[in-house]
This record gives sequence, C-alpha cells and structure tokens, in this order.
Amino acid sequence: MAMSRAFQLLTVKVDKALVDGLYAPDIECQTECVIRGDSKVQEIMAASILAKCARDSEMVKFAETFPQYGFDKNKGYPTKSHKEALNEYGLSPIHRRTFGPCKALVLDLKKS
Repeated sequence: MAMSRAFQLLTVKVDKALVDGLYAPDIECQTECVIRGDSKVQEIMAASILAKCARDSEMVKFAETFPQYGFDKNKGYPTKSHKEALNEYGLSPIHRRTFGPCKALVLDLKKS
C-alpha cells in the first residue's frame, strides 16, 4: 500500500520498480520482486536506508505526543522498555495492530 501511494506521488515516468519481497504492488509500470532485495540490490539497499531514517525521524516527533512509549529512544522497536510501556499504557493510535507485540496485546485484551 505504501509503495502504491508513493508511486502515485511521483512526478517522473517510471519504467520499472524493484520491490523488496514477494508481492508486487498494483502500480502502472513493470515490477520486479526481489526476495531479500535489501541485501542484494543497491537501489533497494539505499531506499531501505532512506526509509529507516525517515521513520526514525517520525518516531522522534511521535515521542513528543506519546512520551510514555520512549519512541525517541526505541524508534518503535519492541525493546524491553517499549514492551513494558505497552503493557502499562496499552496501544497508542500509531501502534500497528498487525505487528507481533501489538497484535498479542490486542488478543490478550479480547480474552479479558
């Protein structure tokens, strides 16, 4: 979904998109899926680094809104302190409910 959205925002014509993984997005150009592309294809490696830097920057901003989760330190990764915060405060609106620790927490709440 994210790649489809990004593709729609492009202002240049693209002939081919390299995709890290198994599934090609529904976009209007040829696609090539490369499993473990972030360790095999330099362009995918670069895109992965840029995406991580952008995500880390966003997490620092989210830390201002949700300081109890320590996003400025853990960047949203499931560190011990982040898991403890999840158990204490529950999920914030930005937590992905499909991510392992968050999904487990949602399932635990449904059992209660």
